Order: sequence, then C-alpha cells, then structure tokens
Amino acid sequence: MKKPLDILFANPFERSIKKRGILSLSIQDGEADLSVIEVRGKRVSFESLIKEEWEPGKRPSPETLMSSLMPAVTEHVTNTKDVLLTVPDSWILRRECTLPVTALENIRDVLSFEMDHFTPFTSEQVYFDFHVRQNGSSDAETCNITLFVINRELISPFIDIFTKNGFKVLCCTTNQAALCSIARGVLERDILNLKTPQGNITVESGIPVSITNSGTSGIDGRVIVEIPETSEEKDLYEELFRKLDIDDALKDRLHLHAGSISYMLGYRILNFIGSGKSEDGSPPLGLSILLFLIILVAMGSLLPIPLIKGEKINSSLKTQIDSLKPRALEAEKTRKEIEEIKKKLSIIKEFKTGSPQMLLILKEITTIVPDDTWLTRLEVRGRSVTIEGYSDSATPLISLLENSDILKNVSFSSTTVKDRRTNKERFRIKAELQMGKADETEGK
Repeated sequence: MKKPLDILFANPFERSIKKRGILSLSIQDGEADLSVIEVRGKRVSFESLIKEEWEPGKRPSPETLMSSLMPAVTEHVTNTKDVLLTVPDSWILRRECTLPVTALENIRDVLSFEMDHFTPFTSEQVYFDFHVRQNGSSDAETCNITLFVINRELISPFIDIFTKNGFKVLCCTTNQAALCSIARGVLERDILNLKTPQGNITVESGIPVSITNSGTSGIDGRVIVEIPETSEEKDLYEELFRKLDIDDALKDRLHLHAGSISYMLGYRILNFIGSGKSEDGSPPLGLSILLFLIILVAMGSLLPIPLIKGEKINSSLKTQIDSLKPRALEAEKTRKEIEEIKKKLSIIKEFKTGSPQMLLILKEITTIVPDDTWLTRLEVRGRSVTIEGYSDSATPLISLLENSDILKNVSFSSTTVKDRRTNKERFRIKAELQMGKADETEGK
C-alpha cells in the first residue's frame, strides 16, 4: 500500500522510466533466446537479438554460450543495463516444509539455517525463494512453506559474465513460474488451476505450489486457466492479448519471455536472486495533482497577511525575548549540568548491567549443560537469550535449562539437525531471563 506522501509526490514519469526496457535471456532445453523487451503503458514491444540452439542433452557451458551471445548485446543494446534471466524448470528443486508459526517472523533466516535439513545443499550452495501457503485456521501452530531452490553453480556464471560487462541481473525465474504470475495478474484471482502441455499447475498468489504431469496432452501448446470459484475456463494467452498490445513477433515467443513481461508489469513473481515480491504499482497521477493543487491554494491563502501586523508581532516578541534572556541562560546552564549527571549515571548503569550479567548467564548455562555439549553462540538482547551449539542429545537440554534460576520459557527456535562431521545434534534454543532472580544472583 502506498503511503500518503508517496501519492502526493508521485513522479508522473516514473512508470516510463522504470519500464524503459529489459534484456531478457531465456535458457531452455535445447535453445537460448536473447531479446530486448519494453513495456510502456499497455504496449509491449520486442526486439530479437540472437537465438542459439543445440541438441537436447548437449547444452554448452555457460562460458561458451555467453561468448556467443554477448557480441549481439554489446552491438545492439544501448538503452538498458537491466537483465532478467529465465532458466529451465528442470533446474529447480521444490520442497514442502512445515515450520512453527513463530518462524514466520524471520522465515528467510530460518530457511537458510535449515537448508541442509530440507535439501541436499547448504545455504551457501543455492539461491532460493519461498511461498507461505494459505492456512484456513488462524490459530494453527504450524505453517506450510513451499521452498524453491536452484544450485548456484548453474546460474552464477551467467550473472558474473553480465556483471563483468556492466549489466545487472534483476531477477532469475522460470517460465512455468512466470505463466502462473501472469495468470494471477491478468485474471486477478489468488487461487487458479493452469492446464499446460507440461502438466496441471495449482497457482496460489501467483506461485506454482503443485504440479501434476498428466492429463494435458491435448491442449496443443495453449495454457488454459480454470477459476475454482466459478469453474470457468479461459485461454491465458487470449486474455493477455486482450489486456495488452503485444508485438506479433513476441506472441510466438511468449513461452520464452513470460518472466520478463511479468516482472515489468509489476506482478508477484518467483525470483531466486531477490525477495520475489514486486513493488506496489504507481499511484494515480490525477490524485497526486489534486492534492498538490489543494496544498498550493492553502499556502496562497496565507500570503496576504498585512506586513504592518507582522512587524508589530515581531517587535512584541523581541521585547519578550530580551526580558527572558537572563533566565534562559541560567536554565541552559542548569540543563547542561543535568545532562552531564545523566551521562555519568548511564555509564555506571551500563557497567553494572552489561558484562557482569553476561558472565553470570554464561556461568549459569555452562554449569547446567552436560560435558558432551558445546556452545558455539550465546546472544542476550534485553530479556531474550539465544543459545546455539552441539550436543549428543539436544532434547534433555530444554528441561535442564528450564530448571535454571535465571531462565524461563525455554524452547527450540528451530528443529535440531544431526551434524555428519561431529555426529552431534546441532541445536538452537531461545529463552527469557527471569530478571528478578538474575539480579539477585548478581548481587551475591
């Protein structure tokens, strides 16, 4: 949602500036297509630069492919440095995850921390995006997450080569995900079913959350969208062509560059190198102009105030200021003395409640946990305590720490994972300080 100030100071040329054009590279099984796509209002223009083809299963290396593509880029592309990369759906690993609802507060960090638990990779080896599935119950204790992962080794070479040549890759997605995004944007429905030549896809908020590879052989390249609310079926391409003025040359390659169109239209799209969420659309220009004119009229009504009246007010204020100046100087001196005393008290308080309390907490925890437990991180923020480490068995630690004199509400903040190198369980525990008891312990 746009803030009031964003609407008031909207740039009427923002849409044309942001949508000036994008370099679209689509890599699919057996071909790569490089084009420039521009979106201005409802007009979608298209310029094909180069197309490379190879036998299925014999895709060239990223370096070899880019060496064939970049000459066309440097020769013909002058009006944009932004790139959208579309990769094959077969490169994507999809996982369904279940996490506590509390994990939604920092879901990206939790998924990154647990990546080797949900997938064969670590977070350093992949790019990922995710979608929080809709849950019918508002008091559920868990939430379902659809996790999308791609190996960095597959797309990093393309990103590095573009970056080296002065381009910026804004988004990396798949055509399957892009079609889902376009369907949601065109039909304005959160829940849809897509029937494509590759399979049936369940779409939730523009994201493909379920794919069934059957029952679609007779569609002849079309994409049929079913609206579950009404059981109505529509041809996605026909609906898109009805809404936008698309170059005829692009219509034949829409299946390759759907990602670029979806991104430039501002639709929510799966993005492996970003948050996957597009910005809000531009505010209505008419409303911005109206608000601006109202402010101008309001300001203009204040200008005709007589200058003589203003001079009298200024003279009266100057007299009052001169009479109060000695008292103001004395008050300023007193204020500075009070501020100096506050600073000294703050230093004493920080010294008392800072490091000594941390040492007491560390001493208490290391005394409680068994010898087979290692602590790798201890963080205290206010009353919140986070403990990370390794143990032969992490579950008993909860009851041990709960019996502490200074800790309460002890629980795991993420699932435990067996570390293959140390043969120990990696854990992350959160707790709260019992401040009264912690202060008593410190006093002793």
